[in-house]
Amino acid sequence: MDLLRFVFFIVVLMLWVPAAAPQARTGSLAGVVKDISGGTLSGAAVVIRNTETGVVRQTQSGADGLYRATALALGTYVVTVERASFRAHQVTGVRLSVERDAWLEHMMEPAPRQETATVTASARQVDASLSGLSNLIEGETIRQQPLNGRD
Repeated sequence: MDLLRFVFFIVVLMLWVPAAAPQARTGSLAGVVKDISGGTLSGAAVVIRNTETGVVRQTQSGADGLYRATALALGTYVVTVERASFRAHQVTGVRLSVERDAWLEHMMEPAPRQETATVTASARQVDASLSGLSNLIEGETIRQQPLNGRD
């Protein structure tokens, strides 16, 4: 009977170890995306890149500004967050290790407004080829004109 228990124990152990091994070699990364006033931002694109392997994972922040990426290989990551009307925010050197998940807070700053105004103007050209007469009013003529309201 002891031999049967021993064999059963070995079989269970052999089945359990491969299933448990991948869990020990992964981690998770979570965070929140906020604007500079502290309000959460939904719909921000989050790109998580492993600097050692180059593997990229993408996700988005939810309605509460939170995001989470699970089953990431252990290693060092660069996390980039982008959203329309805000500057991109990047965190480098995020380290995932055994029994240590990462939590990040991203404070997004408004992007500067880029407006372009194009003004096209042309100066009025003087036609020097015309030599027509002009009417010149002399000072005496102006002095002889009646003034409205003069007694």
